[in-house]
Order: sequence, then C-alpha cells, then structure tokens
Amino acid sequence: MPYAAIRYQKPLPFFYVLIVASKIGAMLIFIPLYGIMGVVISTWIGYGVEVTVLYVGIRSKFLFRVNKFKTIAAPLLMALLILIAEPWQGLEHPLLVHGGYVIFGVALLAWAYRNELGSISLSKIIK
Repeated sequence: MPYAAIRYQKPLPFFYVLIVASKIGAMLIFIPLYGIMGVVISTWIGYGVEVTVLYVGIRSKFLFRVNKFKTIAAPLLMALLILIAEPWQGLEHPLLVHGGYVIFGVALLAWAYRNELGSISLSKIIK
C-alpha cells in the first residue's frame, strides 16, 4: 500500500462506525416490519450511507471523478425496474421476471462499460 494512502486511513474507523451503526439501526427498524425484505431495504440504506460518508470524508484528500450514470443512474434504473415489475408480475411469472432482471442488468452493465469493454483484447486474455 502506498505510504501516501496510509496516512489518510486514520479517519476510516470513525466513518465505518457511522456506516455500521446506520446499517444496524435500519435492520432493527425494517426487519420486524418487513422480514427478509427489511434486510434488502437495510442493505440499500447502508450502501447509500456508505457511499455518502466515504465521498464526503475523502473528497478533500483525493482528486477523483465519479461517473454519475454508473454510480447513481444505473442502480436506480435497476431498482425502479424491480419496484415496478415485482409487484406487477413477480408472483405470477417469477422465472420470467427474474430472468428479465438478469437480461436488463447485463445489458445495462454492457452499455455502462462499453468503452472499457471495447478496449479489452480477447486475444491477449486467451494467451
């Protein structure tokens, strides 16, 4: 690990205390209300808190750019698809709906990472 990065890791335990506390708090609230879906909701909340806390905590120390489509829009599109399709057709056609999630997710990732995928040379990977 580079020495420059090591000196910035001191606040990480404090960040993760906040992150873990939010995840546990969300689980305590949502699991009794929604059961296993409470775990899913708590996980989403935890990821949102984690991304926000880490971004706010390290943005002054490191220069980085965020691809808003990959980090915000694509996950929200997937979540929106699930929120619409699951109550509408999830119980009647679960295999079709869940297969559709996989196809949509793969297509969404392929489109989001089209530039990176275009630079991969399969002949170099196979060797």
